[in-house]
Amino acid sequence: DFSTETLLDDYWRETWAYINEEDIAPLLIGEWGGHMDEGKNQKWMELIRDYMIDNHINHTFWCLNPNSGDTGGLLDPTFLNWDDEKYALFEESLWQTSSSGKFIGLDHQTALGENGISLNDYYGNYAASEGSNINGGTKGGGKTVTVEKTSSTETVTTTTTTTSGKPGGEDNILWGDSNCDKQVNMADAVLIMQTIANPDSYELTEEGRRNADVDGAEDGVTNKDALVIQKYKLGLVKTLPDKG
Repeated sequence: DFSTETLLDDYWRETWAYINEEDIAPLLIGEWGGHMDEGKNQKWMELIRDYMIDNHINHTFWCLNPNSGDTGGLLDPTFLNWDDEKYALFEESLWQTSSSGKFIGLDHQTALGENGISLNDYYGNYAASEGSNINGGTKGGGKTVTVEKTSSTETVTTTTTTTSGKPGGEDNILWGDSNCDKQVNMADAVLIMQTIANPDSYELTEEGRRNADVDGAEDGVTNKDALVIQKYKLGLVKTLPDKG
C-alpha cells in the first residue's frame, strides 16, 4: 500500500530526491524499469515516472532488449516489435511538446530522431506557444544558446579586459556566465565542458570566454573553470573568480 509520499519518506528523499527538492543540481535517474505485472512493480514504475514528469527530472530506461530477466525490455521476445503496453507507460515520461508531440533532445543544436527537435528549437519556437508535458505543461522558460564552430583545440583561450568601471571592464563582468544569459548556473559549466570536449560544434563567444575564466589560474578556459562554477552553485566557493 505504498504511495509517492511513502516512497519519498522511506527512501527517495534521503538518498536522492533532496537534490531536486532543494534545487541543488540537475538529476538524471538511470536504469529505471521493470515488468508490467499489474502489481507492485508496475505501480512503482508509474509512481516514479509521474514524479520525474512533475519535477522535470531526466532519466534513462532499462532496457531495450527483452532478455533482461529482472525487468524485461521495450522490445517483444522477437526483438522486432515494441512491447506496446510498456512503451505506452514509458512514453509519457519522454520530454515532448504539449500539442505537436515533438520529442525534445538535450543538445542545443542537434535534434533526436525524425520527430525530434533540439533545445534551441524548443526554446525558440515551442516553449512560449505550447510548452511541454513537463511540469504540468508550463509555457515559457529557458533560453537559446549561441554556439559557433571552431577548429579543434584542447583548451579555449580567453582575453580579459581589466579597465575598471568601463564597458567591458572587470566591474561589468558577470563571472561564470559562460553562455552570456545574465545568470550563473549549471548550464554555464556544461557549456564550458562542451566546448572542450566537442570544439567543432561548440564555442564560447569572446564575452563568454572572459566570463568563464574563474579558477584563478589565468590559464584560459579549462574544465577546472567548469568545476569552480559547480562548486560555486553548491556554496563551496563563495565568490568568483576563485582566488583561493
